Amino acid sequence: MAGKVVLPLKLMNLVRDAEGAINFGVVEEGVYFSRFTGKLSARLGAAHLNDLQQALDVRAGMSYFADASDLASFDLLARSAFVRLLLSNRKRFSEIVVLNWAGGVSANGPTLAATVGEPVVMIEDRHEFEHRLLSAAPRAVQLLRGAGAAPHSGTVLAASPSAALRATRGG
Repeated sequence: MAGKVVLPLKLMNLVRDAEGAINFGVVEEGVYFSRFTGKLSARLGAAHLNDLQQALDVRAGMSYFADASDLASFDLLARSAFVRLLLSNRKRFSEIVVLNWAGGVSANGPTLAATVGEPVVMIEDRHEFEHRLLSAAPRAVQLLRGAGAAPHSGTVLAASPSAALRATRGG
C-alpha cells in the first residue's frame, strides 16, 4: 500500500502490576491496539491512556481496537479516565472496536457504547473482532498468533502512576 507507514510490532508496550497487564501501541499507521488481562488498575490505565493520547495527538484519525476478553475487573477511576479520553477525542477516532469481556460480564460494554456513542462497536465474537482488526492492520496477525504474548519494548512494574507514565515517555 503506497504511502502507508508500517511500524514494527516491537514498539508495542507491556505495562503490568501484581494484578493485571496491558499490551498496547500503534500496530500500523492510524491503528492502535490494546489487550487487557487481569485487573485494570488506575496505575495501568494511566500509562495506557498517556500513550493513547500521545498517538492521537500526532494523527488526524485513529482506529482503536481493544481486546478486553481477558479482563477480570477494573478500577472505576481507570474506567472513568478511559471514557473521558474517548469523549474528548471522539472526532479523532474513525472507529473504536472493543472485544467484550468473556461471558459478556455485566452491562459495562453497552454502557460504554451508549455513553460515548458513535463510533464505538462492542463485539462478543473473537473471530469478528480479529477480522475487523486484520482488515485495518494486516500486520497485527503477529499479535493474534501470540495471543497474550505480543512483542513489547519493555515491561514496567507500575509501582506508582508517575513511574508508569515516566516509563511510557521513555524517561
